[in-house]
Amino acid sequence: MGLRKRFKRMIDWVLDVDDTSLPSQQFACITDFLAHQRYDLSSNELSELMATLKNKHLVDSVLVTTPTGQLLAASEGDGVKEAVLSSALFNYVESELASASSVTVQTGPNWLMIYPFNKKLFVVKSKSGLSNIELRALCRELENVLLKRVVLAPYGNKVA
Repeated sequence: MGLRKRFKRMIDWVLDVDDTSLPSQQFACITDFLAHQRYDLSSNELSELMATLKNKHLVDSVLVTTPTGQLLAASEGDGVKEAVLSSALFNYVESELASASSVTVQTGPNWLMIYPFNKKLFVVKSKSGLSNIELRALCRELENVLLKRVVLAPYGNKVA
């Protein structure tokens, strides 16, 4: 065995280099599963739209509120109390940490995520934490669907 081979083996052992390939079978399974999922976003009923988006993004509940605590839309029940508490929590964190992009709190097995987007706060409850990219995607889609249905005005006012 040459010196070069011994040196490479020692480096691999020290660095613990992993040269495994991507799990292509799992990717194929997930891609196939997602290709067969269809979500009907043509409903005129706000509760049905919120429930569909909740199922699509695999979260427990979604709530849209203004930074002052005014409830705009909720997937679960009334949500007024939760809207006020969430906006107060976000405003407190933002006052202490000026550049807070989101607030994520783990409460037991569940996660509460508050994400500001276009002058609104999106409050998401889920069994697992979502990244800021996932939250932004959910907020964009939720806002686009709700704006198309003329539920939300561009500046956060409820349209009758």
